[in-house]
Amino acid sequence: MDSVWGETLRGGVSFVNQSVATELLLKNGRCVGAVLFRERTGEFVAVCAKATVFASGGNGQVFRVTTNCRQNTGDGLALVLQAGLPVMDLEAVQFHPTGIFPSGILVTEGCRGDGGLLLDGNQHRFMPDYEPEKKELASRDVVSRRMEQHLAAGHGARSRFGDHLWLDIRLLGREHIERKL
Repeated sequence: MDSVWGETLRGGVSFVNQSVATELLLKNGRCVGAVLFRERTGEFVAVCAKATVFASGGNGQVFRVTTNCRQNTGDGLALVLQAGLPVMDLEAVQFHPTGIFPSGILVTEGCRGDGGLLLDGNQHRFMPDYEPEKKELASRDVVSRRMEQHLAAGHGARSRFGDHLWLDIRLLGREHIERKL
């Protein structure tokens, strides 16, 4: 994001801050701008452009639990699809495997990296069953997939919010947790 921001400033790109895109403007099947809703003034503004770069953030909020910020609703993707424009790499969603359930508030990967263990509803450390070499230190996508697989097999810890898994960091000790994590 910082790289894109820096390049746009060097290129003299204009910004309409604190606004939400509500519709893309098309001419002969090509995006030539957007209609924006200015949150401060409550007005709609049409912005025309020679080129349109749509950097609307992620779509993590389409999932029941996510570590994405609340603004990552997928609205930008929906606008592009609604306009009939092509999209690519929709499978490229990065899942962070550890968050506070059910809020989705991010828990640092340092918890796993420093030796935290993933446990199921029976307090069983399940990652070695799936990834005997890397265990909890497997990549994010692998850990996320294995967690979902384990939940789907009915091994989650049950709560009124739904099934989840545990990240046990007690073995790291209070001092390490408070100082490093």
